Amino acid sequence: MRSSEKDSASGSKHEVGLGWYQPKSVRISAVEHPAGNILPPDVAIPYLSLCGVWLERLGLKAGHRVKVEGAPGRVTLTLDETPVELPYRYRKHTPKKSRARQLNQQQ
Repeated sequence: MRSSEKDSASGSKHEVGLGWYQPKSVRISAVEHPAGNILPPDVAIPYLSLCGVWLERLGLKAGHRVKVEGAPGRVTLTLDETPVELPYRYRKHTPKKSRARQLNQQQ
C-alpha cells in the first residue's frame, strides 16, 4: 500500500506514509510456498495485506479478531464481537527493566 487518498471530498492529493487514509484499491500479491517447490510452477498463492491508521478509525484495532467471508470477487471483513482475552503483546504494560540497568543499580 504505497499511496492512499483522503476520505474527505476536499481533495485528491495522494499521501505516502503510515496509512492515515483508506486506500481506493490494494494490489493482491503472490507469495511462494514455504516448503519450496510443492506447487506447480504456474500456481501462485494470493496474498492481501491491509494496514494503516484508517483501520483503527473504522473500529478494527490491533488485537481484535475479524470474521472473513468470501464470495466470488468479494472479501468481507466483519469485527468479531466475541470476547477473547487480549494477547500479552497488545496489552498496555510497563516494559521490564533491562539487564544493564539492573547491573548499574547494583553497583
